[in-house]
Amino acid sequence: MEIIATSHATSFIESFHRLITKKKLESILKKHTSGRGAPANLAGSEVIMGLVYHFFSGAGTFAAHMHRLVEKKMSDSALTQRRKNLPFEIFNQVMKHALRPLAMEQEHPDCFYKGLRLVSVDGTQFSAPNTKDILERFKKSESRREEAAFAKIGVSVLLEIGTHHPIGAVIATDQEGEITLTRRLLNLLPKKSLLIADRLLGVGALVEEVMAACQSESYFLIRARDNVKRKVIQVFADGSSLVEINLRDKEMPKKMRGSLLVREIKGRVRRSHENWSDITVWTNLHDAKLYTALEILRLYGKRWEQELYYKQLKIDLHGGELLQSGTAETALQEIAALILASAIIAQERLLLGASQDLSSIRISFAKVREHLDVIWFAIKSTTGIVSEEQQEAIVANILRIIRREVIIPPRRSRSCARALRQPTKKWKRLFNPISNYSPLQLEIISAS
Repeated sequence: MEIIATSHATSFIESFHRLITKKKLESILKKHTSGRGAPANLAGSEVIMGLVYHFFSGAGTFAAHMHRLVEKKMSDSALTQRRKNLPFEIFNQVMKHALRPLAMEQEHPDCFYKGLRLVSVDGTQFSAPNTKDILERFKKSESRREEAAFAKIGVSVLLEIGTHHPIGAVIATDQEGEITLTRRLLNLLPKKSLLIADRLLGVGALVEEVMAACQSESYFLIRARDNVKRKVIQVFADGSSLVEINLRDKEMPKKMRGSLLVREIKGRVRRSHENWSDITVWTNLHDAKLYTALEILRLYGKRWEQELYYKQLKIDLHGGELLQSGTAETALQEIAALILASAIIAQERLLLGASQDLSSIRISFAKVREHLDVIWFAIKSTTGIVSEEQQEAIVANILRIIRREVIIPPRRSRSCARALRQPTKKWKRLFNPISNYSPLQLEIISAS
């Protein structure tokens, strides 16, 4: 099937305004800036859009990328000053309005499970340069050698599995922990969705908060922590069980304030010649006939898409975990710009995947970023020289050439040893990294 050129945005500006309209962006800026003084040579909306384009484009200065985007010349120092005048709350509001569910059930079935949109939530950290301004606001984390090399800025993302499109994001502006950030994302859980999360949320009090956020026909699938006590109420035919989890009082931890019921699925997983690893998950999908234990356990593996997204965000898009910004405020802006840039790539991957009748996960994140910039530059440089029909033909020809580069083969079944080169606490030391490509084996451990 031929790639349809017209399904893609004709410029970065058009792609950006698919996320948030110019009118809405200017409305946000008006609420959070004074508006005093003479009109600026470069509008605030152009600075924000240019910053996203800067981190989308890779190599090059902010000034060079801004000139390419809006054809206005300003020095890097002048642009940095403009950034400092933009409070981070503007970027927070932009993310709230720009990040939303993207997949459609009929067109993108791999993003859904029995009518439920698959989403995951998890946190990560970016390293920030050790400037005076940053170290006054963000502390270095503890490590095996007392302190980390760089200050850390945390971020949590609510992610749409399959498209790798962020639905919501919260950045730690005041050294907040991952649980605090994740709690702020729960109210963004879409209707009719299935939230998949790791052991961070696998305790009674946090599951209670997730359950409260799932009132709009949504569900959860959370890996339970090993040290949580529960009481088996009922055992289902597929080996799963209905269990009661006690809820401790926040003021008096030894006192119980109630309990909640969840369906528990115990299983084990391995690849050939490896030892079995036990896993326990909780869910509010109580119908054991409709949602079988083995199917649910296998579904939990999709949470790994979040780890892959963070790799794409940090390595493929940014080129590493260390931020470029020298102040706390601009470092926060940089992370927000990266998340918005990843959302643009997600929507373009989805369009390209639709034109190729492929899942967007089969479309290379890094290659799409690289080639989109080429296409947008080609369109910009030929505007006014050739007709629109000729431009479309040029874009179609470029897409035809790069088609084989952006499509990646089906993902291999693979696992790697869980160890560290320089271990902390209980992790064993890694000497020789080993990858195992054998099929994944799952077994249910019956609660009976």
